[in-house]
Amino acid sequence: MIRYIKSKISRKMLAGLLLAQVIGLALVVLVTLLVSRPRLEQEALSEAMETGEYLAGQIDAELDSMCRYTESLSGTLEMKNALYQHEEGDSSGLVAYLTSLTELSYFNIRAAAVKDGEAWVYSDTALGSQDSRYLDAPSMQALSYDTPGPLFTTIYPHDGTENDSLAVGVSIRSDGGRDYRLVLLFDATALMERIDQTLSYSYTGFEIGKIDSGGFYQGGDSGQSHTVLAENTQSGNYVLKQNGYYIITQTSYSWRICGYISAADPPQISRICICPPSGWP
Repeated sequence: MIRYIKSKISRKMLAGLLLAQVIGLALVVLVTLLVSRPRLEQEALSEAMETGEYLAGQIDAELDSMCRYTESLSGTLEMKNALYQHEEGDSSGLVAYLTSLTELSYFNIRAAAVKDGEAWVYSDTALGSQDSRYLDAPSMQALSYDTPGPLFTTIYPHDGTENDSLAVGVSIRSDGGRDYRLVLLFDATALMERIDQTLSYSYTGFEIGKIDSGGFYQGGDSGQSHTVLAENTQSGNYVLKQNGYYIITQTSYSWRICGYISAADPPQISRICICPPSGWP
């Protein structure tokens, strides 16, 4: 009987010790989570801000290359001669010159066009209605002698229509005094893929735009990023907590990214290497 009682007591004591260890371990884990989670969350938010700032600079660099290249073409001797022949009634040289631009695969130009009065002189007969929409975008219509550009259109219109092109245009005044608009339609597929791949590591969704213009590109579940970006125009990098995290980043070039991280999907540290893009000089 005594042995039986001792056995029962030993089992209860062992069970109690094990339960105490389990409870203690659970408390340690809970305390660790309560202490480390805010720190990890802050690190993830900081990383997302760095990602946005990096990409904003890269976007500006690529668009700057497109714009500088388009602008340089407006003053070439070939362009001046082609426009002179066009004004004399022969447009074949102008079409041939514009077509030759699309063969420069290094710049991934899909098409080139010159606005002459109310008619576009295309170099690519495969242009569709969406391409014409980009070439006739308000920013392209705004090109003039007083607004020489370079100007560009958005990649994603806010009505959700997709297009793989980015139109960059400049104004040209010929030797005869006539004003033209040179527009190059760049293939922006690689740029869009790079944006998606880079931001997908840090954001649930995002909106990219300029301070003084509408959105340039949208991706993922952007939440209310478009509204937040439009309403928060102050400079600098900061985080807004509104049904999730809205991280606004801005570079000295005035490119701004509003990255959205859902509250239901807490930020995680990605531990990725952001490598420089390839393709543009």
